[in-house]
Formats: sequence, structure tokens, C-alpha cells
Amino acid sequence: MKDIDDLQRAQEIINDPVFEQIMKSIDEQYVNELRNTDLNDKDQMQLMLQAIYVVSQIRVHLNQIAQGQKLGHDNFKQMKNGRRNKR
Repeated sequence: MKDIDDLQRAQEIINDPVFEQIMKSIDEQYVNELRNTDLNDKDQMQLMLQAIYVVSQIRVHLNQIAQGQKLGHDNFKQMKNGRRNKR
């Protein structure tokens, strides 16, 4: 019964407007930082792209956890492979 309660609470948190606003704010900060990065600063651009990607993956993982899915090695392997394919 506790597992069901935990899943319901996790779903409530993810769907909470305050949580959503926090995640949106983080996204916007990274995107703005990327936009303001000098085109010649490849390291900073790469860092910001990675940060944006990580935030998106955190959202995916939080949603998976809230749906009762467990994260395992395959999730991280898929994330690594997906990142490689986007280059």
C-alpha cells in the first residue's frame, strides 16, 4: 500500500504547478545562457547543451519513476546512446 501512496505522491509533485514552474525556469536559464554564449566559446556552448539535455532527461526519469518504472542500467545506456546519435 505504501508503494501506491508513494507513486501517487510522486505524480502529484510532478504535476504540481510550482514544480513545473521550477523546471521551466531551469530550462529557460540554460537556454538563455546558451543564447548569450559567444559563438567562439565552444566549451561553454557544449556545457550549456549538456545542461539542457540533462534537465530534459531528469524530467523523463522523474516521470518514469512516478509511473512506477525503475531506472536501471538500460536507462543510462539508452541516454548515452541517444546523446551520441544527436551529434
